[in-house]
Amino acid sequence: SFDPFYREGYLYNEHFPTYVNGFEPSTIASIFPNPAREYITLEFGEGFQTVSFELFDVTGRRVLYQEVSNGESLNLEGLHNGLYLYRISEKGIMQTGKLMKK
Repeated sequence: SFDPFYREGYLYNEHFPTYVNGFEPSTIASIFPNPAREYITLEFGEGFQTVSFELFDVTGRRVLYQEVSNGESLNLEGLHNGLYLYRISEKGIMQTGKLMKK
């Protein structure tokens, strides 16, 4: 039967603009500094030892791929300044975001 009073609930969150009620984006690691100059460091949440880190330019081309351990720094010196998209994945969980290189 059709319920004319059914409403779907969406929440707005400035940090996760696609946040939907009942769904929270995963957070595997914190990346700092962002914006970055020469290096970034990854610090993991509980339960993560090693993760896959991928960095893409704005055209979608992968410019960096590395298996990263907790607290490890990555060298970005060979990359042009600008906006990049990253993907961190491990154990079937994925985190995405933006990284600015200055």
